[in-house]
Amino acid sequence: MKKLILIILIHLFFLFNSGFAQDFWEVIELPDGIDLWDVKTNSSNDLFIGTNRGVLCRRHDEINWDTLLYTSNEGINALFIDESDHIFAGSRKLYYSANNGHTWTPLFESSVFGITSIFRNSVGAVYIGLWGGIYKCDTIGADFIPVLTFNNSEVVNSIIEDTITGVMFCGTINYFSGGGIYISTDGGNNWVQDGLTGHFVSSLALNSTGDLFAGTRGGDFGTGGVFKMPYGQTEWIQLNNQEFVTSQVINSENEIFIGCSDLSGNGGVRYSADNGITWESRIEGMGGKDIEKLSISEDGYVYAVARNSDEQLFKSIGSTVTHVKSNRFDSNISMFNYPNPFTNETTIFFSKPIAASNALMLSVYNSCGMKVWEQSITINHSIIQHIRLKGEHLQKGVYLYTVSDEVTRLCGKMVVY
Repeated sequence: MKKLILIILIHLFFLFNSGFAQDFWEVIELPDGIDLWDVKTNSSNDLFIGTNRGVLCRRHDEINWDTLLYTSNEGINALFIDESDHIFAGSRKLYYSANNGHTWTPLFESSVFGITSIFRNSVGAVYIGLWGGIYKCDTIGADFIPVLTFNNSEVVNSIIEDTITGVMFCGTINYFSGGGIYISTDGGNNWVQDGLTGHFVSSLALNSTGDLFAGTRGGDFGTGGVFKMPYGQTEWIQLNNQEFVTSQVINSENEIFIGCSDLSGNGGVRYSADNGITWESRIEGMGGKDIEKLSISEDGYVYAVARNSDEQLFKSIGSTVTHVKSNRFDSNISMFNYPNPFTNETTIFFSKPIAASNALMLSVYNSCGMKVWEQSITINHSIIQHIRLKGEHLQKGVYLYTVSDEVTRLCGKMVVY
C-alpha cells in the first residue's frame, strides 16, 4: 500500500512539474544561409524579417518564406511598418513599399554606416536614425534633411512619439561619453538633450498612459537596466540595474518585455506585469540567448531575435494579451478611459469637440443615476485631451461619466473594483 502511494505521488510530482515547466518560446526556422537582424509584423500578422539577404516574409499561418527585397551586397539592419502597413527597410539605403512588399522605392541613399532606426510619426513624417544623427522627410518622396547632428561616435537606436502630446524622443549611445535621451516638441525639427547622459540607451517604449521607458545596455557608470519617466514628470527612475537591455516592447495590457544581452551574464527575456517594479525571466524554450531585438504583433505575440546562435528567431507560444487591444487613442472613438476597470487611478481620453469651449465639466454618475463626482476641466489646443481621475473618490461599482458644456456632451462608462 505504501509502495502504491509512493508511485502515485511520484506521478503527481512529474505531472504538476511538467505543467509548470512548459515552454514560453518556440523556434521559427529560417532558410539556410540567413543572418537575422530585425523582425516586424503588419496588421494581418504577416511576419517580416530584415536579413543579410534583404527582406523576407512569411504570411500569417504559412510556413514558407518569400524574398520580397533582395539586397546582394548589403543587409537590412532595421524595419518599420506603419499603421497603414507601409514597410520601411533600412540598410545603407532606405527602401519603401506601399503594397505589402511587392515593389520597393529607394528614398534615401547616403548613409555610410547604415541606418539603425526608422520611425513614422502620427502626421506622416519619416525619420531615420544612424551614426551621427537623425534625418527627416515630411512626406514620402520629399528630400531628407538633417534635424539632429552629432559626431559619428554617437548612434540613434530608437525614435518614438507620444501621440497624446506630439512630443518625440530618441535614445542614443555614445561610447566616448555623452548620448542619452533627446526630446523634440516641434515634430522632430529641433532636438535638445533631456536626461540619461552617459547611459547607453538601446530602446524606448511608451505604455498606454504615457509613461516612457528607456532600456540601457550599460554606460559610463557601468550598469545597464530599465529607466522610467512617469507621464507629466521630468525625472527618470531606475527600475532595473541587473541587465544589459537591448530592446523592449509593451503589450496592450501594459506588460513589459525586455531583451537582454548575454554580456551581462544572463541573456534571454525578462517580463514585468507591474510597470517595471518586479521582473521575471521568460527564457523557457530559449535559454540565456544573446537577444538583440524584440517585436510584438497586433494579436500580442512576442518575437525575439537572437545573435550568435543557430536558433535566431523565437516566438511566444501563446499571445501575451487576454483582452482586446485598446491601449492608445482611436480617432473613431469620442471618449474612453484606461485602464478600465481600475482601482487607484484611470485616465480619460477624448477628442476635443469642434464646438467645445475651453471650460468643460466632468460629471460621474452611479448606477442609480445619482451624480457622485464633478469637477471643472480646462482644455488646451491639443486634438486629444486627457484627464486623470482618482479612484479614491468612488466606491466599487459601475459608473457613467460625461464631459460637457452648454452645447457638447460626451459619454463613457467605467468600472471601479
